[in-house]
Amino acid sequence: MAITITQLTTRTQDKMKRLEYLWETSVRATHDFLTEDNIQALKPLVSQGLQAIPILCIAEENQGNILGFMGIEENKIEMLFISPEARGQGVGRKLVLYATESLG
Repeated sequence: MAITITQLTTRTQDKMKRLEYLWETSVRATHDFLTEDNIQALKPLVSQGLQAIPILCIAEENQGNILGFMGIEENKIEMLFISPEARGQGVGRKLVLYATESLG
């Protein structure tokens, strides 16, 4: 699977909705300690966070499917989420490598 990592410079409504959906599916697959109420309460905060985070990078397949994303602030990875379908395929590793090699 060919994966491209890009830093988002324009945060369109469509792209943000896709990232919010990816966040939710990722959290449901991996954060079993969160209740439904917790997830619903976090959604608006995630939406705000995606808009506010200074550096937002996405991992995409050739067809444009978003496989994961990472948010960076003050040289720290503050968010890293991978779609359930892409888990275990090196997407997270590629995002972290991009952060360390391209962003310092």
